[in-house]
Amino acid sequence: MRPPRRVRPPYGLDDVAEAIAILGEFPVVPASYIPRLTEIALGTGKTHRLAAQKVLERQPGGLETARLGLVNANSDVRSSAAVWLARIGDPVAIPDLRAALGKEKREAVQAVLLSALDKLGDDISAYLSPSVLLDAAAKGLKAKVPVDAEWLPPLPAVRWADGTPVDPDIVRWWAVLSVKLKDPTGAGLIPIYVGLLDESSRQELGRFVLDAWIAQDTRRATDAEAREYAAAEGPQRYQQYQRWAGSDYAARTLEQVIEEVRKEKLGELLGSAIGSKGVLALTAGAPGHYLLTIVQRYMRDHPQRRAQVEALITAASVNDDPAAIQLVIGVARRHKMATVQAKATELVEALATRKGWTADELADRTIPSAGFDDTGVLNLDYGPRQFTGRITVDAKTGAYGVALTNADGKPIKALPAPGASDDAELVKAAKAQLTTSKKELKQVVDAQTARLFEAMCLGRTWPAAAWREDLLSHPVMRQLVSRLVWVIDPGTENQLLFRPDVEGELLDADDEAVELPTGSQVGLAHWSVLPADEVTAWQAHMRDYQVKALFDQFDVITLPEFDPEATQLADHEGWLSDTYAIRGRATKRGYVRGEAEDGGWFCDYRRAYTGIGLVSVIGFTGSFFQEEQMSAAVETLTFEGKNWRPVKLADVPPILLAESYRDYVFVAEAGAFDPEWQTRSAW
Repeated sequence: MRPPRRVRPPYGLDDVAEAIAILGEFPVVPASYIPRLTEIALGTGKTHRLAAQKVLERQPGGLETARLGLVNANSDVRSSAAVWLARIGDPVAIPDLRAALGKEKREAVQAVLLSALDKLGDDISAYLSPSVLLDAAAKGLKAKVPVDAEWLPPLPAVRWADGTPVDPDIVRWWAVLSVKLKDPTGAGLIPIYVGLLDESSRQELGRFVLDAWIAQDTRRATDAEAREYAAAEGPQRYQQYQRWAGSDYAARTLEQVIEEVRKEKLGELLGSAIGSKGVLALTAGAPGHYLLTIVQRYMRDHPQRRAQVEALITAASVNDDPAAIQLVIGVARRHKMATVQAKATELVEALATRKGWTADELADRTIPSAGFDDTGVLNLDYGPRQFTGRITVDAKTGAYGVALTNADGKPIKALPAPGASDDAELVKAAKAQLTTSKKELKQVVDAQTARLFEAMCLGRTWPAAAWREDLLSHPVMRQLVSRLVWVIDPGTENQLLFRPDVEGELLDADDEAVELPTGSQVGLAHWSVLPADEVTAWQAHMRDYQVKALFDQFDVITLPEFDPEATQLADHEGWLSDTYAIRGRATKRGYVRGEAEDGGWFCDYRRAYTGIGLVSVIGFTGSFFQEEQMSAAVETLTFEGKNWRPVKLADVPPILLAESYRDYVFVAEAGAFDPEWQTRSAW
């Protein structure tokens, strides 16, 4: 029998959090609440501390309250106060921070104080010389190493920016200090330390630490350990199976049971490296494409390790490589865990604020170029010989690749082996660059295709100048935007549709040149908000010019009529298939499982559109979280806003409504309508 649906609370908050949230809406908090807020903001409890601080910092006297925390007896509160002052951003706090630094004995708090001073614009170079750092390392390493740092392997040899070697004790101390800080951003200081190294050292150190931490977090028994464990535990399980007379288990031999236990042991994770998550701050200089690949693989292979995923994306947020930033943006938009998505959204907002941009501007201005220059050329230098690569797209499949040519412009299938006169180091670098460019190109195409589709659904527009600079002039994005139809000043009487070609010329449906007026807005076209004749014209244009669309903008689908007050569509309710078919089709459309309800049961697939705070929800009869293939039927399409509140269909952006309805129909069409779906489905 299907478990009852869980009723969600109207707010995802406890009483204290809700009270603080309400007080945060006041322009000025009533004086009677200030003492309690101060107690929470400067207390040892972490649960509501940040929220209370954010309310107080907007009040008169907020800065003075934060400064009080620097003299608190608790080291954690002192660190929190330093971070608070850095967030407030008033340089008037610099003398207080300097005074606190002079008295501070704990290395972890010293690091946070230094970071706060740096963020407030103070000169901390006196604390960053090799001699000072070596003295700090000698002092720090005398103390007992934290348990969570005992596994740390010897770190690679690295060099300062001027090429001189770094004493190994300095880097070892950075790693130990990072673990002590328990912060994947290194309190802002560890990335400053990493920035003192030359580029190749930053990259090598970042790769090494990332790989080592994940290896520690995902440790499994060796085959010898698994065999020893199985030899000890297997006979006990065998005896247990023998008590189940008549079952398949009772028919197994002792050798089969021992082998079963051995395989189980090999599949188990032995522990976790979450206690040493702070060391991930040393990945601040890791190559972005490498970080993105490794973290995406980790999220795929270990989807339930929420704390580790949050630590990895938090570390990525202080890596300035565009691919690392795009990783965080991608998680904020599409991760299946709401808590991870919320954390990534918070990181994106902090990144955008730090750069003085909006979140959308951050996403547009940090798209990796995959090594291609502004003209779309990848230069590959052998020394005496030069080769080039250019982005290609398969006319049938739309897949992207890199076409190579030699110095004479003749196509070649691959980079040649080095000749006697070629520079061996340059050859090695050129081949590595080509490999990296191919990987980054695929990453960019996948991520930006999804982002542009979401932008279309949400009706996002770009100022014309920004559209030209950030998208049309970008060597990879130029390829993508040329496979889409755009609108100048959408929704106005003067709106005009166009498609750019890869040379940057703007063309209308009749192949006539179009001018992009200064000060205009540019958005993506969609059939649901266009006259039928324009839809027909552009369908013909894309067909005649054999343009493989990045995604279909003109595939018309008929929406059912609905009441303006309605909150759901249910015209495909009762289309019966099975849980696996529904899952396959929903995930193909970018939906993820809803939260488990009572009894480990879930009954919807969800796709979040964080840009406007809406979630598209396809409801079905449900499945256990530990899924089995069983009959199931699609039910409704609904939308949720903040705190799971239902949203009227009339309030959903029309393009988003149309595309979500398409998703709903696609999932339903895994089967067909069955009049007896209620009795034949899983519940």
